[in-house]
Amino acid sequence: MNVRQIIISVISAIVKIAILIYLITYITKWTATAYDFGYRIFTEEPVSIGEGVSYSVTFEKGASVRNLAKTLEEYGLIRDANLFYVQYLASDYRNNLVPGTYELSSGMDSQQMMEIMSGKDKEQTAASSANSSTSTETEAETEGAEAESAENGGSD
Repeated sequence: MNVRQIIISVISAIVKIAILIYLITYITKWTATAYDFGYRIFTEEPVSIGEGVSYSVTFEKGASVRNLAKTLEEYGLIRDANLFYVQYLASDYRNNLVPGTYELSSGMDSQQMMEIMSGKDKEQTAASSANSSTSTETEAETEGAEAESAENGGSD
């Protein structure tokens, strides 16, 4: 072996090691970024603590959820439009958002916002109201029966 071949072998080995180090660094960086993004899909906190700032947001019929996410990000209601979109795709609210105008707050997380925009929040409120009115009617009937029983001397 002559000196020239040794130098070429050493330089070749150094280049291969440098490329390997670069690839390991690149893969490690993107793996950490992908893990962080995946983790945030399920654990993203609201932008603000407490009530936050409220905005009136209109979701137009035919508008894409990506555009909605960009609007929410512009208003400061969410941190990342892409994250919101992936959360939407992974949620129970996929294909269930109802066009309309909604009052959303930076104190809400994305799941709460999607719940409101899906109309499920209104359904739960209506169901709660129906249950409370049924409960009130039942209580009134019970009180009426007790009063009637007392008037009749307590015997049936």
